[in-house]
Amino acid sequence: MIDLLNGTSGEALLSSFFGFLLLLSILVFCVYLVKLAITYQAKLKSFQAELTQANQIIQSLRQQRESERRTFGQLFAEITKNVTWLAPYIANVKTHTDEMNALLQRINQLLDSTKQWNESSRQMLSSPFLLQPWLKNQLSFEKAKSQQPLPIHISEIPELLVQTHLELLEKVFSKFCQDVRQSTGISGYVLEIESQQGLRLTLTGNVEATREECADASYLLLKKRVEENGGELCCLHSSQSIAQYTLNLPATVSELPQFTPDFRYLQHHVADETKAKVLIVESEPEFMDWLYYHLAADFRLTLCQTWQGAQYELDEQGAELILCDTQLSDGDAASWLSTLKHQPEYAAIPFVMLTAVDDPQQRLQAWQCYADDYVSKNSDPALLVVRLNALIENRRLVQQQMLSLSLATNSAQASSSTPVLSTTESLDEQFAKRLRWVIDQHITTQELTVEFVAQQFHTSSRSLQRRVQSVFGLSYSQYLKQTQLQIAKDALVAGHSVKEAAYYAGFTSQNYFGRVFRAEYGVTPSQFKKDASTKPPNLA
Repeated sequence: MIDLLNGTSGEALLSSFFGFLLLLSILVFCVYLVKLAITYQAKLKSFQAELTQANQIIQSLRQQRESERRTFGQLFAEITKNVTWLAPYIANVKTHTDEMNALLQRINQLLDSTKQWNESSRQMLSSPFLLQPWLKNQLSFEKAKSQQPLPIHISEIPELLVQTHLELLEKVFSKFCQDVRQSTGISGYVLEIESQQGLRLTLTGNVEATREECADASYLLLKKRVEENGGELCCLHSSQSIAQYTLNLPATVSELPQFTPDFRYLQHHVADETKAKVLIVESEPEFMDWLYYHLAADFRLTLCQTWQGAQYELDEQGAELILCDTQLSDGDAASWLSTLKHQPEYAAIPFVMLTAVDDPQQRLQAWQCYADDYVSKNSDPALLVVRLNALIENRRLVQQQMLSLSLATNSAQASSSTPVLSTTESLDEQFAKRLRWVIDQHITTQELTVEFVAQQFHTSSRSLQRRVQSVFGLSYSQYLKQTQLQIAKDALVAGHSVKEAAYYAGFTSQNYFGRVFRAEYGVTPSQFKKDASTKPPNLA
């Protein structure tokens, strides 16, 4: 019995021992699995971090490649533009040796700059970029964000090829614009650019009060980052306004050589009074010279560098076409075009935008503003002349149609107490009919001065003159003369006497009427009446 109990206890003990070993093995295996899972998670996180970093590097390289492609494209365009200057000089080598040498030296310097920036040994943080198009694009981008023009005036943008910390520069410039928009009590700021030691931007507002350095958290973080990259940033403010921003970044700067063309070549190639009048608005003096050089023989040119100056010239002298840079120092072409489209006297003038950067978004904005054409500054000059002439000729054809519509006899309208207008007609068509109605109503009883007619339209005499010029391509006096002669012709064809025709046309002197009629058509009114009674007149 005792032996049986001892055997049973030993078996139980042995069974317990093996159970313990099995439990311990399972526990160890579980610990191993947990450790393996932790190790795997750590490796997975490490791999994901490396993958994210690799993607960022790839994205950065893509952006750098795109920036380099854009910059080298701009440099190539600059070289191409200068090569085109050589064409007239090559034909007259003896008289243009100095100009040719200056151009060839400039082209060589541009090529050297391209090679320098294309070296693989660069250690800077960004690709090189041309300062002028970069700054214009930034201003356009900041304006698009707020849908309002920035009160920043830039007196001059130097032609520089810059290599610096571009991401940091863009962040600081964005901070510039953000603080400017939030400032109150200041009408505008002046942005100055220097490149003697690195790249220095200074934004100054007209503030006379005490200035203190800004303590904004975002500004302080940005300042710290600028200083970590070897630069300087200082923002002084007064009350609720920013008084001055100063940024100085380490940069490698190459100033593009300047060239002024010899305009003596154009002394015998300037357009006469028969050519169309074109208003050129271009912020870059050098490119304005280039445009003048290639367009002066085909158009009468008026040159401006700012939106405000161009508006003044348009008000004073008018234009048959406007050729405008997309980004100006005091605004942009899209905003100005939108303003002109709401002014009847200017709404129909062909408007062509010039761009240095073929940006799809900028192109879309141009078409949305109803620009008539969108032209790259790299365009072939001969092609540019053809495109401008096509727009001008199309506009003149429309003006001829408007003039024919206004001169056409309309007995129903002439006898009506109000002009007969249709809702399906354009504003120009309605204006043409209404102007003719005013003349028909008062031609025999009132001297049709521009002041009197302007009163009938409830507008100023200058606005009326500009509207007539825009719709018909004629001055008011020319239009009135054409209308009077058309009324006289219609009266003569209807069988009225020369005296009656002169009266119906508003001429107080029959002799003066006869001289004007003969000067216009080459025959006397009586001869015209005689010919009209036998056959239809064939008069130009």
